[in-house]
Amino acid sequence: MTRAWLLCGSPSFFGTEEAGLELRADGRWSKLEWGPNGSLVRAAGGDDEGTWETLDIGESNGHRNFQLSFHLGGSGSTIFSIPVFGDGSGASAVSTVRINNMPGDLVADYVPVEAGTTVTGP
Repeated sequence: MTRAWLLCGSPSFFGTEEAGLELRADGRWSKLEWGPNGSLVRAAGGDDEGTWETLDIGESNGHRNFQLSFHLGGSGSTIFSIPVFGDGSGASAVSTVRINNMPGDLVADYVPVEAGTTVTGP
């Protein structure tokens, strides 16, 4: 999950419109916006960033399941999701991830940001 992801359509599972989402290894996340020259810029402040964590919720249908929690920095709210991954062209490749806001009234698909794309910001 730790990487930048592009939103495939609007709105996102947050119910907002942005270019994508970045989950960083330090446990922080940010919404992404398009910047100059095709770069991606981390949104800052309010509910455009916060912390994230995963929780192993066990096995179902022969597959491990994880809950993905987004803690919003501005409101202090938390959005819970069970991400669903699509298979890529290699054993460890992921081509898509579907994220919902449980109970699932907002669902969004994401694809990995292409290698070499610059992500800047706070």
